Amino acid sequence: FDVLWLDMEHTAIGIENIVNNMIAARSGGTPAWVRVPWNDPVRVKPVVDVGADGIIFPCVRTADDARLAVASCAYPPEGIRGYGPLRASDYGRISQTEYVTKTSRECLRIIQIEHIDAVRNLREIASVEGIDAFIVGPNDLSGSVGKIGLVQDPELMELYREIGAVLTEMGKPFGVSTGCNPAFL
Repeated sequence: FDVLWLDMEHTAIGIENIVNNMIAARSGGTPAWVRVPWNDPVRVKPVVDVGADGIIFPCVRTADDARLAVASCAYPPEGIRGYGPLRASDYGRISQTEYVTKTSRECLRIIQIEHIDAVRNLREIASVEGIDAFIVGPNDLSGSVGKIGLVQDPELMELYREIGAVLTEMGKPFGVSTGCNPAFL
């Protein structure tokens, strides 16, 4: 696999299972991205501290939400993350200096676009420094316009085109999280 997406938002997976899945992924040379349950630095901290290769932030609706996501992955003065990366620093085999200046910055910060507010604020969100990529969440996006589950509705198709045009114009990588939808298989 190119990447393993571990989901804490819509599953009962806890941090212990995240660590075990990350160990398995790394043994096969696969990076592990973790979708945290909410854009909350308290929930993000243990996930970054165990060494996730990427953090997927759900339900980002404004540039302030995006700035909080970025800050929760970075140490001061750029961010608000507290220091305690035991597993992420290979239990001290990566020096504190190297971890803070290099290794910790390798964790991707991926923002989900899954609400109409995010579409309306997309240029401002995409301008936030430190975001590495975007993922569109069609199901939640469809719900935010009163058409939950109608991910191929013409209104949603137009929103996807708008998202794609803005992010392409701004040079931002993006993709779509389709989940298990037979229409996309």
